[in-house]
Amino acid sequence: MYDRLAELTREHRTTLVFRQYAASGRARGAAPVERIGEENVAAHHGSLARDRRLDAEQRLKRGELKALVATASLELGIDIGDVDLVCQIGSTRSINAFLQRVGRAGHSVGALPKGACFRCRATSWWSAVRSSTPCAAGSSTG
Repeated sequence: MYDRLAELTREHRTTLVFRQYAASGRARGAAPVERIGEENVAAHHGSLARDRRLDAEQRLKRGELKALVATASLELGIDIGDVDLVCQIGSTRSINAFLQRVGRAGHSVGALPKGACFRCRATSWWSAVRSSTPCAAGSSTG
């Protein structure tokens, strides 16, 4: 999974990598760092000091980073400039959240949003699909 993530990151100018929780972001954020270099990757999560989050946002916006490993702290209202690719590691708990995150990519004329999903467990994505579409879980919405 991390080799493919690093490959995708190298193929794109800027990549957002979303994780579900800050702790998993820190633990798994080390994997891309090892593969594409510490100077190319930064973390962004709510437990980081505000000035460190702002620095990471500005470095990505200026094109000084290849990837930003983030949690929901980066979802809305933050201007980080153009992003070419959004990757999601693990479940977002809903397909809508995933689509909203992928929508952060491709914000230039003629560009399309691009995203990639990486599952951590076999049930991760099924849980997201099931919570978004009750019929897929075998129930109906009357």
